[in-house]
Amino acid sequence: MKQLSSTIKELSSTTKELSSTVNKNYIIPLVIVILVILVIYFRTKETFFITNEIDQIKNTFRGIWGDILDITIPTVKEFKGSNKKSVSNIIRLIPCKTNLFSHRLYTLKKTEIIEDNIKYINEINYQYDLAEHINNQPSGLQIGNDLSTAQKNLSYGFIVTFNPEQLKHNFAYIGIEMKSRNDFNNLKKFNKYKDTIPERKVIEVFTLNNSTSDLLPYFNKGQNKKDIELIGIFEEQNNLDFIKTFKDNKFNLLDLYGNKLITGCKIDKPYCNIELENKGNVRGRNGYIVGKYSPKDKGVLALNQNEEFLKYNNPKECKNNRNNHKSLFSESTNTKKLALDDNLIKNEKEFIKKHLIENTGLKCRKHHSEYNKDFYYGGIDEDDEVKCYADNMECIYYDNKNKCDEETKKIKDIKNKLFNLDPYSEQDAFYIPEDKQESYKSLKGINCIKTKEEEVTCKHIHNRVLSDLITFTINECPEKNAKDILDTRSVLQLRTAPGLGEFTTEQQNEYYKNKYFIESYNKDDYNPHIFFQNIRYFMKIRNKLDPDSQEITTICELIKINKDGSHNSIGYMLDTNNDIYELKPFDRIYMCITKNKKLSYSILDQQNNIISQHIFKDKLEEEFGSPINYYLSNNNTNIFEEPHYTENVAGMVIPYISNIEINLV
Repeated sequence: MKQLSSTIKELSSTTKELSSTVNKNYIIPLVIVILVILVIYFRTKETFFITNEIDQIKNTFRGIWGDILDITIPTVKEFKGSNKKSVSNIIRLIPCKTNLFSHRLYTLKKTEIIEDNIKYINEINYQYDLAEHINNQPSGLQIGNDLSTAQKNLSYGFIVTFNPEQLKHNFAYIGIEMKSRNDFNNLKKFNKYKDTIPERKVIEVFTLNNSTSDLLPYFNKGQNKKDIELIGIFEEQNNLDFIKTFKDNKFNLLDLYGNKLITGCKIDKPYCNIELENKGNVRGRNGYIVGKYSPKDKGVLALNQNEEFLKYNNPKECKNNRNNHKSLFSESTNTKKLALDDNLIKNEKEFIKKHLIENTGLKCRKHHSEYNKDFYYGGIDEDDEVKCYADNMECIYYDNKNKCDEETKKIKDIKNKLFNLDPYSEQDAFYIPEDKQESYKSLKGINCIKTKEEEVTCKHIHNRVLSDLITFTINECPEKNAKDILDTRSVLQLRTAPGLGEFTTEQQNEYYKNKYFIESYNKDDYNPHIFFQNIRYFMKIRNKLDPDSQEITTICELIKINKDGSHNSIGYMLDTNNDIYELKPFDRIYMCITKNKKLSYSILDQQNNIISQHIFKDKLEEEFGSPINYYLSNNNTNIFEEPHYTENVAGMVIPYISNIEINLV
């Protein structure tokens, strides 16, 4: 620059000399052109020198650290009388050799030959079963070890390279968070070795969003007057003993390869919380027993054989055996009295006490109407008929109970003077309210009595098989996005295991169903994926389908975690044209916390150009430089390579600048 300045001065002096002899109209433009040429020349020379020096500085740091993230221009300060230089704004790449936690994700070191040079790549591999079909729910998880940085540094964070084994069906969560916001003690519980695997069964789960048409009637108000949101169908019947093993009525849902997806789901009481008409594929919730109210026993007798109640799944089957039931009832050894609290009839407990037991036997009783103060002699007789003491087929009434007792005691052979009442007539002394008449009809005489049990499933013909159906809730699950998991989870692509041959159409249709393992919940059960609920922001990598070309690409959605743990989309990573950016192989995803305590997410291309960037508005309240962890979770495909922590160094003194590039292996 000094040389440039002296040259300009010389030119200025020469210009003055020429001005006296040459026309000013020619000399001024000439001088301007010369000056411009000189400025361009010297600036180009200077830029070349500076660029060369910066490259040497970067190579020096590569020799010291192994690698840097080449997206910044270093700031260089020289020391007087010394070869030492102070360099800032260099982003260091720190290899993530170990992890705080890893579940089904492991780092594999491999080599590739690129232009006759050996390149070492650390791939993050998902350890999948050969027959594990590709789905859209993150299954593997890595949590990086603690990283802290000096408070004087400019930023620190995490970077990972996107290099999927295929260009579609890539799903992942990526984020960084302060360690102080997470309790990692539960990871120890998760890592505990379990000697035995709990009993599991296969269940297909439906929400309103993925329901088949024949299941839609179940998504209605249940007996608790709340909307039913989730139903599960077992592959067969007779699951009650298994369901009764659920501790605290809670269970887990796992994928078919043992990965916990949702824990602590709570089964309804009754197990199927809705009663639908027995029609089509619907076979009802409750079964049918054969019984009747017995005035002699003042209770309900039911047919009992081999220490079990005779039960039917539907009323038609029960009614077809009516003659057999009468024959069985003729022997008292074939019947058993039901306790009022028995699950089979406990919902009718109050009706049986008030309208049957209390009205059994002949005695003086008040007229059923609150507006009629008269008394009559009558009640339910041993032959199960309602009767009253009558004259000329009319009940005889008394002003009060004492008078009724006194007068009726004088009557000889009163049994022959009884008249049958109509319990369905409101005009008679004895009356069954209209809303209780169906209950009365079912208990009078030998009938098929519909049970109302809590510990019972619905019966439904599913895939041409009579199966058990349950309803359940996920309101108490620790996974706050549990509903979203069930709504969106699906098999995207089938993996054909070697030696199994091609799938038939029927096999393919079966594999694409939303099937899970169901097991009893234990309070020590732990799903490590809930750690993503405790970070404030993360990037969600997912499919994007082009409606015209039907081509599937991969995009990045930004998610904010609300205080209740639910996920809230705040937009997508955009390109320079403000279109949604589509990830390409070898793009790198860079996340860091800046000096002003803001989260910055960037996407870099292979030439280290920042092609997409988003800086979140909110400031973090934690101290800059305090320990952070990276969180990476992906579905059962291989997506990423080369995980590194990063730190943008504020000042590093180097004794010399090397001109030799050093590659450390």
